[in-house]
Parts: sequence; structure tokens; C-alpha cells
Amino acid sequence: MVLVECNRSHGVVIGFEELMENKHPLHVLIVFHTSFPGIKGGINKMIATLVEAWSEKGHRVSILSPGDWEDRYWSSRCYGTVAVHRQRMRIPWDAKKPLRGFLGWLWEFPQVFLRLWRFVKDEKIDIIHLHTPRDYQYWIRLLSLVGGPPYVLTFHGTDALHFSTGQAKNMWLLKWIAHGAEGRTAVAYHYATLIEQHHPGLI
Repeated sequence: MVLVECNRSHGVVIGFEELMENKHPLHVLIVFHTSFPGIKGGINKMIATLVEAWSEKGHRVSILSPGDWEDRYWSSRCYGTVAVHRQRMRIPWDAKKPLRGFLGWLWEFPQVFLRLWRFVKDEKIDIIHLHTPRDYQYWIRLLSLVGGPPYVLTFHGTDALHFSTGQAKNMWLLKWIAHGAEGRTAVAYHYATLIEQHHPGLI
């Protein structure tokens, strides 16, 4: 099911047409290491545009940013009607300190996952929008496997570069995350074509 459409003439996301035209207000959770409400780079600008457009349609929009190392505990801050949440979302391995990294992840995982689960249920999240495949998004895939909300994934220009030149790390994990999405798209048709050429069926 494709929930996002791509404008091939202008190379920008125009979609979530089912969402935009839904008669009942929905709660959308955008997941990205964003600077919202500040705008630093094209992806942040796109997120700000989506937030504005969906809010005008009567939908509720929240943002989850995978925090930095110091964001061990969940924090939230509101900017107008938009709540921005931060939470460190670790991966099980650390190249510099493998054992310490794994043990730290093992300790944090149950607590963080339970917090995520309670959040999407308490806040009645209807759909999650991921921007650019990242390894920390395995949390969202796992969440969907245990009854969490569905998610969709948007590929950006840097993804086309990394996926087509072999620079993407943990490719097996990124593919697993992408294949769990209810819908996948790219912000430009030629990005989608480039990714598909090197990784058929990924988008």
C-alpha cells in the first residue's frame, strides 16, 4: 500500500494522500534526528512543511528525535501544537567498545521499548513517518511487529548516494527496516530509480 506519492515533475513529496484527505483527524509521528522548529538542511525544511500542511488539515503531528548520547531519558517539549520528544535509541553493538556497548544496550532496551510502546498507545499514534533509513529505526520495526502503528519510509538524496555507492552501513538491517514499511517512496523520481537499480525491490 503506497501512502506517499512523489511528484515526478518537481521532485518533492506531495503525498500521504489517504492521510491528507482522511475525514477523521489522525495522529502522525515523524521520526528523524530533526532540529525542529529550527531548519537546518533540506530534510528539516521538508518536515516543517509536512507539519504545517497536515496541521492545516486538522491532523495532529508529533516528532520523535533519536537523541544524542546524553538523552538517556525521555524528554518532551512543545512548540505550538507540535510536541517534540527525544530519546536515545541505541543499537546493540559499539565498534569501539563491543562488550560494554552490548551490555549497555541490554540494560536499556526493555525500559526504552516499554516507554515507546506506552507512548504510541497513550498518544494514540495512527501512523509513523520515517525519514531516511537509519539503523536505530529497528525500534520502530520491532514496535510494528508487536501491534504498534504502521510506518512509512521516505528516501532522500543522501540515501540514493549511499545506497548506490556502497557507503551505507549495516545494509542488511536497513533493508529489514525498509521491507517492514507499509509504504516506501523517494523525494525525487531519479533517486528512486537509482536506489532500485542497485537494490531491486527496496523501494
